[in-house]
Amino acid sequence: MTRNPSHTALLVCVAAVLTGAGPARAQVQDETALDEVTVTGQAPPGAVLGDIPPENSLNPRDIRAYGVGTVSELLGELALQTTSGQGRGDESPVILVNGRRISGVNEVGDLPTEAILRLDILPEEVAIKYGYSASQKVVNVILRRRFAARTGEVSVGGSTGGGGERAAGDGTQTRIRENQRLNVALRAQTQDSITEAQRAIVPASGVPGSDPAYRTVQPDRQNYSANLVYATPLTPSISASTTLTASHTASRSLNGLAASAPATDPSVPTAPESLHQLSQSTAVHAGTTLNADLASA
Repeated sequence: MTRNPSHTALLVCVAAVLTGAGPARAQVQDETALDEVTVTGQAPPGAVLGDIPPENSLNPRDIRAYGVGTVSELLGELALQTTSGQGRGDESPVILVNGRRISGVNEVGDLPTEAILRLDILPEEVAIKYGYSASQKVVNVILRRRFAARTGEVSVGGSTGGGGERAAGDGTQTRIRENQRLNVALRAQTQDSITEAQRAIVPASGVPGSDPAYRTVQPDRQNYSANLVYATPLTPSISASTTLTASHTASRSLNGLAASAPATDPSVPTAPESLHQLSQSTAVHAGTTLNADLASA
């Protein structure tokens, strides 16, 4: 059988493709020897001094799971994690905001938890870097760069036995712009008194002025408070925060009826006069804190 030379050449080419055979191809690979690799990075915004990692880090989803509304309430829920066991007693943690010292927890306690971008809990070694003792853990609160909110809450309650009705309300306004923040919190709370008559308490016989309608087992109370915090950078390395706090508390209790004085005109009835005790207190506090970076860590 005579084969056509062109057919033979075609079969040879197909066989070479199927078997992977063919002309050798030189493969050239450029190899460059690397004597040193340098990686340059930048700490995330709000990070603390040094390279000590946090023991726990909470993101916004983790914080929402606690079901609290303010930073102070969140710190209360995290007390077991933020309490140091290195001191003699339960040492409260050091509170930082965006990696910087603040005057105290009152400066951020009324901030809503929605303003938190991240919360880091760090070991006692970090406290030393900020000038605190080695028996305190560190809580670093990293806030959102821009945030604004107005919140309000009202609650009422009472007892089934009558008396003691109570009401409470609070409102906050928060504004954060980069490192500048303003937070105003107002609170009011009232509670009515409860008398012995409302609880069917029978006074001892023969005790003058022991009318149960004029004796309280729980006084009425009123509490009012206001807290204002304003923080702003003065220079790239110096920041200032001002805190103004005011509170007023009042209470009134009944201690029975006063002894009746002889009436000048027996035909004119006189209203009984109750013995009562009043207590009031008012406190105002104002302070300013300066924070300066003298040298980089």
